[in-house]
Amino acid sequence: MTPSPDQDPGPAWPAARWVLLAAWLAFVGYMTLTAVQPHNGIDDFLRRVAHGLTGHSSSLSTTRGAWEKLSNVALFVPLGVLVTLVLRRRHRWLAPILCLLASVAVELLQAAVVTTRQASAGDVALNTLGGVIGWLIALPLIGHLRRRRLALRSDTSPMG
Repeated sequence: MTPSPDQDPGPAWPAARWVLLAAWLAFVGYMTLTAVQPHNGIDDFLRRVAHGLTGHSSSLSTTRGAWEKLSNVALFVPLGVLVTLVLRRRHRWLAPILCLLASVAVELLQAAVVTTRQASAGDVALNTLGGVIGWLIALPLIGHLRRRRLALRSDTSPMG
């Protein structure tokens, strides 16, 4: 069944959106709720890049300082995009709130279950900022995809 032009057709791959969201949530869980810090490999990569660019050794780490803040934001940008993509048009405003709730859940689990991690209200704020950025990226992306699908549909219609 083809939606009418006033309905939001969204991207053509609804099941894939849910699979991608589930996969990203699993990745977020792995990065934030495992006892071992899985981002040591990322830290090593960042240090090698910094050394290659500057010729100097570096103590870059995603576990402290500006890189930690940036990684907290960056982790939730894709979540904001994917949550926005799975929500219906009239519910998309909920995406930043759902990202906030996901971040609160992560921090509560870190405080209660994963004793090797440190829960932080600052992390909630940074994760939520990432979710909002993802939401702001997704909204025009959805509009572009919708316009493109409608244009393609009108180009291939028997009357167009």
